[in-house]
Amino acid sequence: MRGDIVHDGGRRLPYLDGWRGLCILVVLAGLAVYVAFCAVSFTAPGYKHVRPLDVAAALLLLSSYRVEYFGQSQVLDHTWSLSVEERSYLMLGLLAAWLRARTAALARLVILALALVMAVKGLVQTYIFPTNDLVLNVPARRWHEYFDVYWRSDIHAASVFAAAFVYLSFRARGGGTLPPAAVTMLALCGVLSFLTVLPQPVRFTIGTACLAVTVCALDAPSNPLRGVLASRILILFGTWSYSIYIWQQIFYKLFQSMRASGALTAVEGGLLRPAFMLGACMAGILSYHLVERPARRYINERWTSPMLRHVAVVPMVALPGDR
Repeated sequence: MRGDIVHDGGRRLPYLDGWRGLCILVVLAGLAVYVAFCAVSFTAPGYKHVRPLDVAAALLLLSSYRVEYFGQSQVLDHTWSLSVEERSYLMLGLLAAWLRARTAALARLVILALALVMAVKGLVQTYIFPTNDLVLNVPARRWHEYFDVYWRSDIHAASVFAAAFVYLSFRARGGGTLPPAAVTMLALCGVLSFLTVLPQPVRFTIGTACLAVTVCALDAPSNPLRGVLASRILILFGTWSYSIYIWQQIFYKLFQSMRASGALTAVEGGLLRPAFMLGACMAGILSYHLVERPARRYINERWTSPMLRHVAVVPMVALPGDR
């Protein structure tokens, strides 16, 4: 593709592609450990029972479709987001290979068109041809949209494709040029769209578009949000965030089942909730230090070229334990 990704004054740095591949391998190694833990720990039939089908769907990045066709798995349901993300990257990679001999403008146009097609597909399946009778019940409608529509990669990937289009558009213009106040407003609108009771189609179109523009526009050094996001505590939690997200599901579902069964009084529930949140954070942090970091080091030592190994082992920001 003419106008391919370049860095360092226009010189392409191929090892950055390897760096992305390294990150994905580390992420998948941490998903694999969690799935194995759940497969061994929740073998007995019941609320949190894990079936072989659930394990296979999680490892093959098909959880976003398994829920729709074969039902929930509770402690593995949240792997749907990783399925959508990795399948979106795969689709974008194949698209990049197909468009590499075309112009960058055509690539942006194709990516935007695919994002719009997926977004419209979500609207049609939500409001015109729903796949579930629950759509007739207003409270349950949100769950219908969530499980049967916006967990699907062929619909939810619209968010990723829209973000890719925004990034490529900003890069074509030489970077973000929006005023800091406009960027802050876009960030606020994007966050609020996911914190309110807005319909799913609004969240995953307007909401994600606002967030995509925000991230791309943060490239401007004068933007005050950039300094806030670069704070040590946010960087630290960002480093742990994936592991915490993976392991919190067990604590969340355990607390949910205890509360639903009536085993907890209101006071006990109020006291136990922060304890479970702390447990989820601790499990995620342990997973990062015991699984993800060792996996990254092993891959660096065994599978990467000397140039990539040098780049990969140098932390972007000095964090506790990185020395």
